[in-house]
Amino acid sequence: MQRKAIYSFLCLLWMVFGLQLLHANYVELNLEPYANNGLTALETLDQHASLFTSSLGYQPQSTLSGCNGSFVESDTWQDTMYVCITPNGVTGGVFNMISIGASPNPYTYIITDPQGNILGLPPTPTVDFTTAPAGECWVYGLSYEGNLTAMVGQNIHTAQLADSCADLSNNFVVVLREEVDGGTVKTNTHVDTIQLCYSGGRLRFQMDSVNAGSGPYAYIVTDTQGNILGLPPTHMIDFTNAGIGECWVWGVNYTGNLTAAVGDNVLSTSLSDGCFDLSDNFVVALRDSADGGVVQSELGPDTLNICYNDPTATTVYKFDSTMTFGDEFTYLVTNDSGIILGIPPGDMVDFAGAGPGVCYVWGLSYHGTLTAQVGDDIFQANLCTGCFDLSDNFITVIREEVDGGMVQSELGPDTLSVCYNDPTAPTVFKFDSTGASGGNFTYVVTDDQANILGVPPADMVNFAGAGPGICYVWGLSYTGNLTAMVGQNAASVA
Repeated sequence: MQRKAIYSFLCLLWMVFGLQLLHANYVELNLEPYANNGLTALETLDQHASLFTSSLGYQPQSTLSGCNGSFVESDTWQDTMYVCITPNGVTGGVFNMISIGASPNPYTYIITDPQGNILGLPPTPTVDFTTAPAGECWVYGLSYEGNLTAMVGQNIHTAQLADSCADLSNNFVVVLREEVDGGTVKTNTHVDTIQLCYSGGRLRFQMDSVNAGSGPYAYIVTDTQGNILGLPPTHMIDFTNAGIGECWVWGVNYTGNLTAAVGDNVLSTSLSDGCFDLSDNFVVALRDSADGGVVQSELGPDTLNICYNDPTATTVYKFDSTMTFGDEFTYLVTNDSGIILGIPPGDMVDFAGAGPGVCYVWGLSYHGTLTAQVGDDIFQANLCTGCFDLSDNFITVIREEVDGGMVQSELGPDTLSVCYNDPTAPTVFKFDSTGASGGNFTYVVTDDQANILGVPPADMVNFAGAGPGICYVWGLSYTGNLTAMVGQNAASVA
């Protein structure tokens, strides 16, 4: 194409200057195809064109010799390349350059900083940034003739790059050498495994990173195979709607734009269009559920009264639970403020020796290992290593001391004689007690075998119509509801 252009240019000159050129300097153009010197017709034309322009005083410039830097790209057809410097090594540090449409002259590549100062002159189209520090550089192409004179430290915009013609490419490839470090991750409570409970426990937690790079940082939630489940917009991770299961939370330090998407695998996918580095570890989030259900005593009521100082009274009670969910279940005995007093090994609780007071019996469903201890507050402490839930209710156990004291009649002696068939004799007697303690007190009339004959409503006992015989009047201190009935034996039901 260049030769045709030259020929057209010569023809135009000939038409303009016409006979003046003939008179000034006559040159015979020999277009014979087979000249004695062995040149082709086109090469002969080039020679004659040179003679012709010389006769006019015109000297060809170096641009006519064909230096053309044209355009450059990487071998992946990108004009921006990323070299990622991570704690585990460098990725993308070596790639090949290609030129597009350049002239067949010698061609090389020049690496500069963004101001055009030469940083390197690679001997081949393969450029290696493996050991280069972080920063930005540009890679130009250079078409030249003669000897390459460009040197490191020179500026491509002011230096003579070759001792003949030289032409830089019309563009350059940007190489961004970036440092990224995912560091390590943990929760803000400094743990790498966290239990999330859908039964009233926490479902949100905050993530932190340690020793991470200074660039943008994000968190990625995956399943246990590394498949992305979510990309939370902040360091607060919320699993409210995630459901039961296990997932991992990673950190990623990156440059450019984050391109990771739900469904990608963090171990095999490019997570950004620049550089990125995953954290060296992940936080395990165990999402589970538990239900403490409902508890009850084997006796039925949700309040039990225990006479702790009565050696004949029952002190061991069995408890049951319903509607529970969890790997394990236990009972916790607390005071009325929720402080643990005891953790029975099974469903039987022995209150002997507990002393007076009130305690509650709770049910606890849980996963993992039980960590609750005597003295813990069930409303504040982590009661196990996994998820847990207290029962919806508790059984109230009232441990009380009762003392029947001493009884006497208002007449003084501890034996009274009643003439049951004398209509004028007194049959109603009043009784008193001393030293009694407990919530309630009543009198119980029995025969001499302790079989209950009556339970008077007050301290007045009427023996009219009782018939002949002997009966005893006892004092009874008690708590709860009186269950004694006529016909029962006081010695066996007490």
